[in-house]
Amino acid sequence: MTEGELKIGVLSRRAPIGHTADLTATLEHVGGLTRVLPALAEFANIDWTALTTQSQVGLPRYYSFSEISNQVHQHDINIFLAEVDSQELDLSDWFCAHYIWPLLHGLPIPELADAELSHRLNTVRSTSQALAAESIDVDNHGYLVNDFQLSQVPVALRELEPSKQISFFLHTPWPKSIPSSNISTKILEFLASGMLAADVIQFQTQKDLRAFEEFVITHLPLELEDVKLEVNPVSVNVQQLNLQSLNTEDLLNLREDEISYVHIAR
Repeated sequence: MTEGELKIGVLSRRAPIGHTADLTATLEHVGGLTRVLPALAEFANIDWTALTTQSQVGLPRYYSFSEISNQVHQHDINIFLAEVDSQELDLSDWFCAHYIWPLLHGLPIPELADAELSHRLNTVRSTSQALAAESIDVDNHGYLVNDFQLSQVPVALRELEPSKQISFFLHTPWPKSIPSSNISTKILEFLASGMLAADVIQFQTQKDLRAFEEFVITHLPLELEDVKLEVNPVSVNVQQLNLQSLNTEDLLNLREDEISYVHIAR
């Protein structure tokens, strides 16, 4: 990367890395990031950090997206794997799969004792903190955080780099009606408060945005003031970026809605 080039940190739960029997790295499709980031790499360097565990000891912690995909881009997409505690990550993944994902999709969830709920939420928080710490780079112009498993990453990033632009994309819906159970409200408040540490939160539909906004107004009204909510049903605006990339000064002054709002749902 040369001086003056745009650089974005991207954080996701998983990276698109697989391995053959002889441990050769291969590209696996993991959501729409594998399609969106190559377009963004025409205008910015990308450092993509995802979570891994000690179970992959001996495997590289760095990969070049271009090398494993056989695609050439104007700028680099560097993939880094951040190692976290296996047990913590397993507990976090289990809770996300069995409680948070169903709740966000309007499905019923089992009851859980307050102490156990607190423990589970702490595992989500700790893995997010570990990932954020591994992703910090003074050269980054901003960060894009992908999906509900990393809802607490914006809080951690804000503490580590308070002046950097942070965008959060919610891949899932936000429930249109809130279950009456206390546990559901606590989980949604946990998610929302973490997401609200971002400068920008993007949703797939206007209905999801409105449902989130209504929830926050009811439960966390003071936290909505400095956050921009947007709908992003499409992809990177390549044409607009291309025009602005012709001018280096304009490129460095791109608004958050021109570089960070990427559709990563499909």
